[in-house]
Parts: sequence; structure tokens; C-alpha cells
Amino acid sequence: MLNNISEKVSQLDGEAIQNYRFRVKLLFIFSLLCYIILAVITVTNNHKFIMVILTLIILAIFIGYSFVDNAITKGTNMILTDKCFPDKYLKALEQTSPYTQGNMGSTHSALKNIHHLNKSYALIVEGEFDEGLELLKELEPERFNEFQKKQLFSIHYYLSFLATVSQGSSYNINEFLLPLQQMEKQEKIDKTLYGKRIKSIKAIDDILDKKVSNYYFDSADATNHLEKIIFTYYRAQNELLQGNKNKAKSIFQTIATENPELFYVREAKQYLEEN
Repeated sequence: MLNNISEKVSQLDGEAIQNYRFRVKLLFIFSLLCYIILAVITVTNNHKFIMVILTLIILAIFIGYSFVDNAITKGTNMILTDKCFPDKYLKALEQTSPYTQGNMGSTHSALKNIHHLNKSYALIVEGEFDEGLELLKELEPERFNEFQKKQLFSIHYYLSFLATVSQGSSYNINEFLLPLQQMEKQEKIDKTLYGKRIKSIKAIDDILDKKVSNYYFDSADATNHLEKIIFTYYRAQNELLQGNKNKAKSIFQTIATENPELFYVREAKQYLEEN
């Protein structure tokens, strides 16, 4: 059910997502009001057992609301990660993000961090590297809380590296690797996620900067369709490095029909047109 909600939301625009979330919130508020009314009646009539049942029901509704709200957020993110529409996602993000909508707690740094990381991701894969990097520079990953360090810290450095290397700027790889390697050693960190980010950065650096073959992307598991496109692009670049032009061409062809809003798709199409 929750996956169905996320899939449905991923096909909507920002205004429709806002309306969908508003209707869900209204339903929850209506349920809460009904609970209060029934609770007053139950307490007045001293029906303790019924009160316990009502309390369990409202708890279940509250938990269900939280799950549905998370499914809506996931569906919004899927506009970028699974449907691969960065322009549509950026518009939806500005219309639905608590940070931009001025919701309660919108000035909290956690909401700013999530918003800026999501927005920079879309901008970077769209090819707007400078704008994406500017957003990332506003954040201070070393000051992330424990949850953010588990989920967002690695994304910050990964996106910063993607933007820097894609725009052809000079860089020191240790600026991106060392913070991740140090964080990876901590006990509560998702070592699989951090290991994946570290290997991706090393592989891209090998292929584009050091001009050394690295076949990490041949076997790396992508977590979503957008990541698969990115991995495929670097697979092709690795084949070009080896002089395997025909194989590189066939790999580029697998992503050339994807959304041209994506930088990696445009680059693949350009190579195919010129070769």
C-alpha cells in the first residue's frame, strides 16, 4: 500500500502533491477530533474498556499517518530518483518542502540541510554544477546531528565530488575521501552506504583524473534508476579509457534515450552523435 502511494505521488506535480498531503492531514485531524469527542463521552460514562480500545485505535491512526506522510515524501523524491525528471522535481520540492513553505520548524537547520541536499542533487545531475555547489557550501556537514551523519553526511561529500569532477575543476581527492573514511570508522554508521560512496569516488577519480581503469561500476548495485544512469555513464567512460569504443558506444546507447534534462544523458547523446 505505501509503495503504491509513493508511486502515485511520483507521477504528480508539486501542487497536486500539496493537495494530496493536505487531504491526508485533514483526514487525520478529523479522526483526532472524533477520538476526543468519543473519549469525553466514554470517560463521562465510565467505560474504561472502550476508552482503551479508542486509545489503541488513535495510536494506530497516528502511526499510519506518519507512514503515509513518509510515503508521500518518498514519492516526491522518486520524481528525481526513479522518474528522472529534475526540472519537475525542483518545482515540486519548492512547493512541498517544509523549509520553503515556512511550516512550523522551517528555520530548523535539519530542514535546511535536507532541502539543500535534495535541491543540489537535482541541480548537479541536471548539469547546474555551480549552483549545486553553492548550496552545498552553505551546509556544515561536520555539525550534522547523529541521524544526519548516518543519512546525509556521505551524500554531501559525494555530491560535492560529482559536481567538482563533472565541471572539470581541479581538486584534491582527500578533501572528499578523508571525511568519509573517518566517519566510516564510527560504530553507528552504515558502513555499506559509506563504503559505496567511497568506492564510487575512487572509481570516478581513477577513470576521469588518473586515467586508470576501474571496473567498480560494472558490478556496483544502483539503488535507483538515476543512480543506474550515472553508473552506466562512468562504465562507458571506463571502456573509452581502455580504447573499447564499440563497447563504450553500446553502453552509451542504453542511456541515450533517457530524459535529456540529465547531464549524463546529454553527454552520452553527444558522444554518439560525434562518433
